[in-house]
Amino acid sequence: MSKKTLLEIDELKAGWASDPCFDIEDTEGFEDVREDLLQFRQEMELKWKQRDEQERNKLAETLGFRVRELYEFGVQYTLDPAVFTDVMAALLNRIHSLEDRIDLLENRIGVRS
Repeated sequence: MSKKTLLEIDELKAGWASDPCFDIEDTEGFEDVREDLLQFRQEMELKWKQRDEQERNKLAETLGFRVRELYEFGVQYTLDPAVFTDVMAALLNRIHSLEDRIDLLENRIGVRS
């Protein structure tokens, strides 16, 4: 097993960061730097998780929701436009359902809006 150069390690890290579909620390030929690669993977995953959380919080704030409220509602969302559209449709359906229940209750007690 040959010792890898810093350039080779940096290239591996850059390639993995652009497509993290495998555990970088298990890359064949890089056994000597396994711990460094594991630490790199964990740091990047934490960084990406924090970035995603900040983006979700910003989006939720823009929409007037607190993240906790969305999770209590049972909706998990991402910034993917297709998923975002589904989330908005689910929220609208829930709002309409609640409005229907309010109308039903108001009719039962004789309140006219």
